[in-house]
Amino acid sequence: MSMSKKGIDRAGKALSTESWKSEEQYFEYHIILDEYRKEHLEPLTNVTLKLQEWLSGFKDSSYVIAQRLKRKPQIIKKLRTLSTLKLSQMQDIGGCRIVVDANEAVDKLKSFIENKLARSRVKPFSTRRVTDYREKGRDDTGYRAVHIVIERDKYAVEVQIRSHFQHNWAESVERTSAIYGYQLKSSEGNKAVLDYFKAVSDVYHDVEIGIEIHHQQVRYIYHQQVNVERIIEESEKGIAYVHGINEKHIKAMIAREAYLKAKFINWLLLFNWKKGILVRWEWVSRKADESTEKYNIWESEYSPDEGYEVVLIGTSNIATIQNTHTHYFGIDCYDSILEDIGKSIEKMSKKNQLSKDAKKILSVLYKEKYWYRKLMHISDLRNQHGNTLKNINDAIKELSLLGFIVHISDKSGITLNNKMKKEIEKICN
Repeated sequence: MSMSKKGIDRAGKALSTESWKSEEQYFEYHIILDEYRKEHLEPLTNVTLKLQEWLSGFKDSSYVIAQRLKRKPQIIKKLRTLSTLKLSQMQDIGGCRIVVDANEAVDKLKSFIENKLARSRVKPFSTRRVTDYREKGRDDTGYRAVHIVIERDKYAVEVQIRSHFQHNWAESVERTSAIYGYQLKSSEGNKAVLDYFKAVSDVYHDVEIGIEIHHQQVRYIYHQQVNVERIIEESEKGIAYVHGINEKHIKAMIAREAYLKAKFINWLLLFNWKKGILVRWEWVSRKADESTEKYNIWESEYSPDEGYEVVLIGTSNIATIQNTHTHYFGIDCYDSILEDIGKSIEKMSKKNQLSKDAKKILSVLYKEKYWYRKLMHISDLRNQHGNTLKNINDAIKELSLLGFIVHISDKSGITLNNKMKKEIEKICN
């Protein structure tokens, strides 16, 4: 389908302002948007694979990486919110996320990638823009990360680089949004809730750059937390439920990945915001035509108005998605989400390295060769090593977020991530 820039922008504006003249024109504009989004998938995958190749030489931090093709409702919503933005100017339709250990590692990886891009011999592979949101945070939400917009085959791909704690904050916002009923990252909801997350983000940042946190700041965060919990609990749009990780889906996805033996897989995920659960998943072809056609079908079948969210994510390792897009695999109750944020402030005040409990668990798994399908049950870990471990749950979360282990569920257990073997051997030997 031949599309002009003018035609692409006309379709984007009409869909964001709901200004089509007929049903035929409405469907025509959606077809144009679908086609334009599809054209981003191959350049996006090329960028992700090239980054993975380069990252094999990045020794300053462990990392996880995954990509996603922006959801159509989000594209239209962004065009509606930023009324001067044209569809052809949007630079995050194709997005790649990299999570590293610490803020210092973000600096090093930013320089590492910029240097690689500058020396790249592939002509249509270049830097379009670099934006650092870490010092002040983007807008009023408190979001922090470095964005590198890479151009590949004349299409923009946005690469997000986050530290462990910047990512933890962002995922906490996503999980809380699911329960609260408002999209906090879009500045929706009660100002007190938004201010709470902004305050937490500011404290996280201060600790990461070495500024001492005063006791009064921590007390202020906890005082806000009490009020925020009440607001979320009383939200008319929110749902107070408790759902753990859906181990059935994760086990099946791990098995499918092992069966396919592919270096890179695209996954379609269907998440229900009203229930806080992953409803359905399916692996799809790396071919842009086939995968985006399926993406379009799912988006037409499952309406956001009914609480559904469809996303197309690509990765070389399914365990990566559990770390880069945590909330898709299950939502806990609202109080535990906010409590985790409060506790993590104290952890961040310490040197950013693996905790003693995390190192102990990693060592146990390594010595007893718990790789791939061999799972260590959490109950066995408690029974055998509970006397030497202070906080098993926090250590497991830490190892899972850093990609060292695959945590299916407390009931099923944990196993070492094969694709982090070199890093694990370095720590345990």
